[in-house]
Amino acid sequence: MAFMLTSLLGMAYMLNVGIYKEMVENGVKPDNMTFIGLLMTCSHNGLIEESRVVFETMGSVYGISPEMDHVACMVDMLGRGGYLAEAKELMISTQE
Repeated sequence: MAFMLTSLLGMAYMLNVGIYKEMVENGVKPDNMTFIGLLMTCSHNGLIEESRVVFETMGSVYGISPEMDHVACMVDMLGRGGYLAEAKELMISTQE
């Protein structure tokens, strides 16, 4: 059962990333919801480094400021991964 769940989560990640890449290749600008989907997928798959890149790209490339849902995804994932200090720092820095 755990193998099936892991496989499904992996497939969801590949699907979301594939759709994101296709959007960008076709000139469609990702929006807030696109990044929430990517961050949630990374969170559920434990992909901390990938989510950091997604979170950074959101602002630096697309000019999208993180909203509460984006930060919540990151904090959840960082906390699950044991990066509690980083999760706390992110919460504090986004409240300013």
